[in-house]
Amino acid sequence: MESMKLVIALCCLCFASAWAQDLPSNLVVESSVPSIQVNFAGQEGGFYKFNVKNTSDHGVTAFNVRLLPEGTNKASSKLECENRCGETGELGTKSRPVITPGGVFPLSYPVNTVTGGVMVEAVLLDDNTFQGDEHAAARLLAQKIGFQAEHDRILPVVSRIMSDSSLDDPGRIVQLRQELQWLSVDPDPTTIQSFQQRFSNSADCGGDTCTQLMQSTATSEKQLVLSKLDQFLSADSSKETSLVKWWEDTKQNIISFGCDDCAVAPPNPGKEPPALLPPGENDTQRGIAPRRPPVTN
Repeated sequence: MESMKLVIALCCLCFASAWAQDLPSNLVVESSVPSIQVNFAGQEGGFYKFNVKNTSDHGVTAFNVRLLPEGTNKASSKLECENRCGETGELGTKSRPVITPGGVFPLSYPVNTVTGGVMVEAVLLDDNTFQGDEHAAARLLAQKIGFQAEHDRILPVVSRIMSDSSLDDPGRIVQLRQELQWLSVDPDPTTIQSFQQRFSNSADCGGDTCTQLMQSTATSEKQLVLSKLDQFLSADSSKETSLVKWWEDTKQNIISFGCDDCAVAPPNPGKEPPALLPPGENDTQRGIAPRRPPVTN
C-alpha cells in the first residue's frame, strides 16, 4: 500500500513538473481569458514550449495567442504592441474542438519570436460565446467564416465537374482549374450584416476590416485546393492515384476544417469579470495566422 502511494506521489510530481517549468524572468506568460490557463513548459533547443489548458466545461473552437517582443507593456489590461506583437491562433469547430473541456494544447515557438512572452487574448466556445478581447474574438470568427464560405462554394463546383460524364479526366482538370480560379472570395452581404450584429464594436477587426480577413481565409481555402490539384498533376502523383481519389482526399481535408458554428445564433460574451469584457478601443494589430492553412498579412 505504501509503495502504491509512493508511485502515485511520484506520478503527480512528474505531471506537475511537465505542466509548469521554471519561467525565465524576461517572459510574460498570461491569459486574458477566465477559462484558459497558460504555463511555460520549458525550452527545447531554440524553442520555448507552453501548455494552454481549458478549465471550462465547454470545448474551445478557436483561440488566439499574442507573441510578445521584449519590453511589451500593458495599459488598462491592454497590450501596447503597436505593430511589434505577432499573432497566431488555432481554429477548430464544435464537433472538432481545438481544446476539449479540461484538455491541454501544447504550443511551441522559436525563442526569438517570443522574447517578451505570450498572451492568450480570446477564445470562442462551443456554446456560441466568447471570452477575452472582443476584437481578437471577431478576428477568429471572421477567419472561420471565410474558410466556410469558400468551402461552400468549392464543394458543389468540383462535385458537378467530377460527375460530368461528358468530360474525360484531362477535360475535368481544365474545367476544375478554370472554375476554381473564377470562384469569388468575397463574403455575401448577409454574412457581413450578420457578423456586424455579432460583433458591433469590432467591425474593423483591429487594423484590418473583418471583410478582408474573410477574403484572406477564403483565398487560402481556394488556393489549397488548387495547390493539391497541382500536386496531383505532377508526374509521380498522377500515376499513383486517380482524379476521383484525389478529389475524395481533398474533399475530406477541406470538410475537416468546415465551420459548424458559423451559421448559428450570434456568439455572446461569456460570463467573465467586468474588467475582461470587450474594451471599446480599437486593437491596432492585424489578423491572426491560423496554422491551417497559413494566412499571412
